[in-house]
Amino acid sequence: MIREEYNLKKAITVLLVLLLVAGLTACESKEAKAIKEVEKTIEAINIDELTLESESVVVAAENAFVQLPEESQKKIGNYSHLEEARKKVDSLTEIHKLLGGFNDLISGLEFTSKYAGNVNGRGEMAFAQSMIDKIKLSIANIDFDKVGYLVPDSTKYLKQIQSGNETIASALVQMGRTNSSALADQIRKTAKTHVTLCNTVLALFKGYK
Repeated sequence: MIREEYNLKKAITVLLVLLLVAGLTACESKEAKAIKEVEKTIEAINIDELTLESESVVVAAENAFVQLPEESQKKIGNYSHLEEARKKVDSLTEIHKLLGGFNDLISGLEFTSKYAGNVNGRGEMAFAQSMIDKIKLSIANIDFDKVGYLVPDSTKYLKQIQSGNETIASALVQMGRTNSSALADQIRKTAKTHVTLCNTVLALFKGYK
């Protein structure tokens, strides 16, 4: 009787162990499958062909990744590929904003280089007010480091341009406050030189829209 009870307890113990192992194996298999699916989604991203129009594939991979438990996220073997894809998309986004800003900037600089001090009676204050924000803010909110991820040579030039924008804007402010054309010649010359620099830098982005 004692032996039978012992054997029964032993059998129950073995059964419980087997059930536990089976459960753990099933959990591990489910986790492994989920990880593999996310890795396949990431692997499908062709970084060389990424454009702003295809950003959705990166977003889909990012969403799939964040759905995993934190411990499973650490097991994703190609996460660096997803990071590179995100960096490219972010850079493309900033370049798109930059090129739009450059259109406003160059038109504002060209107008300033021609008409500062020659406003047909409107007054220097009115002229200054119409140009200050267009020049100063045109590329002020662009992340130059993100732009530089795809076009490394552009970063230092963009910083020079932004510094020049602020210099011209400050001169316009002073001209507006005094409502005098005394600074007009200097502003026109600086704006003209700045247009040349802008067009030179713009050439670095040939091929981007």
